[in-house]
Amino acid sequence: MPKHPRDETVSTEDPNETILVKPSVVNGEVAVPGSKSISNRVLLLAALGRGECKVRGLLHSDDTRVMLIALQKMGVEYSWDEKKEVLTIVGSGGKLKLPDSELYMKNAGTATRFLTTAVNLIKEEGKVIVTGNERMKVRPIRDLVDALTTTGCDIEYKEGKGCPPIEVKTTTSGWKGGNIVLAANVSSQYVSSILISASYAKEPVILKLDDKGQGVCSRPYIDITIDLLKKLGVEVTEKEANVFSIANKGFDNKAAWTVE
Repeated sequence: MPKHPRDETVSTEDPNETILVKPSVVNGEVAVPGSKSISNRVLLLAALGRGECKVRGLLHSDDTRVMLIALQKMGVEYSWDEKKEVLTIVGSGGKLKLPDSELYMKNAGTATRFLTTAVNLIKEEGKVIVTGNERMKVRPIRDLVDALTTTGCDIEYKEGKGCPPIEVKTTTSGWKGGNIVLAANVSSQYVSSILISASYAKEPVILKLDDKGQGVCSRPYIDITIDLLKKLGVEVTEKEANVFSIANKGFDNKAAWTVE
C-alpha cells in the first residue's frame, strides 16, 4: 500500500531547537530534453531531405547550435516558432552549397564528424574548412577521413595529423560513394556519418565495417541511425554482419519529427 506523507522532526545543531517538516505533494509534468545524439542526426537528415520538415523536442545545446549555423552556411533555410519549440527546416534535397567561411564547430564532435562526410556532397569547385576549438583539434577523425579518401574525396589536415581542422576540396561531381571499408572499433559516429549522407552519393554505397577484431564500437548508436533512415524510406540492408548497402535515391522529409 502507498505510504501517506507524515510529519517528520529534524534536529538542528542547537540541541534545544527542532524543526517540524510537513511534507507536501507536487503534481505536474516535466518535459525531458531531447537526445543530443538523435537531435544532430535529425538536423542533418532534415537538411538533406526533400521538402519542409518541422522538428519538435530538439535539444538546445552548443552542439545543435553549431550544427544549425553550419547548415545555414551551406544554404539550408530554417526558422523557429515564437517559443523556440518547433524548428522548421527546408530540406536541400542533398544540394548543399559551398559556404563562404569556415564551419566552426566548437567542441561538437558528433556534428563535426557528420559534416566531414556531408560537405563532400557539395557540387561546386571550392574548399571547405571544418574546424573547432582547441579541444576539438585533438579529437580523432583519421579513420573516417581515410575511408572517404578511398572514394575520391580530397581531404587535408591543416594542423595535427588525424584531427581537425580539415580542408575538404569539393568538385562539381559531388561525392562518388561506392565501396567503402571503415575501421569501426573507435567511434560509431564515423559509421553514422557515412550512412546519413550515402543516399546522395553518385554511386550506391556498400559500407563494410572492419572492427580490427575488437568488435564494432557502440553498435546501438549505428542502429539508431539506420532506424531513422528507414523511417525516411531509405533502403539500408545488412545481408551479412556489418556490411551495409545504401541506395542512392535520396529521400523525402517527414512532415514532422519529434526528438525524444
